[in-house]
Amino acid sequence: MKIIGIFLALTVIYASLGVYGFAQDGGSDGGDIYQLGNKQIVIPPPQGFVEAASQIPIIRERLDGGAAGGNDFLAAHVPAEHFQRLKKGELFDLTFYTKVTVSKKLKTFNAAEADFALFVDTFKKSFPALSDPNSKEMKAVLKSVSENLSNLNKTETTLTLSQPLTVGSIEDSRNAYGIVILFQVKAIIGGKEIVRTLVNGISAVRVKEKIIFIYTYKAYEKEPDIAALQQFSKQWLNRIIAANSNAK
Repeated sequence: MKIIGIFLALTVIYASLGVYGFAQDGGSDGGDIYQLGNKQIVIPPPQGFVEAASQIPIIRERLDGGAAGGNDFLAAHVPAEHFQRLKKGELFDLTFYTKVTVSKKLKTFNAAEADFALFVDTFKKSFPALSDPNSKEMKAVLKSVSENLSNLNKTETTLTLSQPLTVGSIEDSRNAYGIVILFQVKAIIGGKEIVRTLVNGISAVRVKEKIIFIYTYKAYEKEPDIAALQQFSKQWLNRIIAANSNAK
C-alpha cells in the first residue's frame, strides 16, 4: 500500500510541476542505461523525443524538485523541437512530456511476476480512494507540492485538482500495466489563476525484475488527444520492454 501511495502521489506532483514549471521563470536513440541494484535498465526515448533532464538543469529542477522522497527520478523526455527551444533558453509551459521514476524501496528489489501482479491488483483496488482530491493523502501531497512550487516560483503558489476520470487503458499484461486519466489542475500563482486540463498516462512496467514507473502527459484540447496519448504510451512501453529484452 505504501508503494501504491507513492506512485499516485508522485503522479500528481509531476503533473503539477511539469505544467506550471516554466511559465513563472520570466542520450542516443538507443536509450540511456540506469543501474538499479544489480541490474542495468535501458530507457529508450519515445519516437521523436529527447531525454532532456540530464542536459537542461531547469527541467530536472522543475520536474524533480517536488518529489516527496519516495521515488528516484530517472529521466524526462520532450519532443525534439521543444528540446531545441529549451536549449536556447526559451521558457514555456510543457504541453507534451514524459517522466520515468523508480521507487527507492524497489530499486534494489528483484520483483517476481507474482510481486508485480500483487502491485497491479492493489493499485486497481486503491486508485479511486487514493486519487480523491479530498482524501487525507491527496491533501497532504497537494500541500507539499504547493509549498515546493512557491519556493521555486518565488511567489505563493497553490494547487487544486479535480477528481481524475479514467478514460482508457494502456496495457494490462503480466509485466506491464497502465491507464489513462483526464483531470483538471488549477494553480493560483501570485494571485493569478491558471487552469489546465491534462491527459495523463500512468504506467508500471517490470523489466529485468525491476518495476519502474512511466508517466506521459499531454495538454488536453480535444477528445482525440486521449486516443493519441493512449497509443503513444503503449508504443513507448513496448519500446522499453523490447530494449530490455534484447539488452544483455
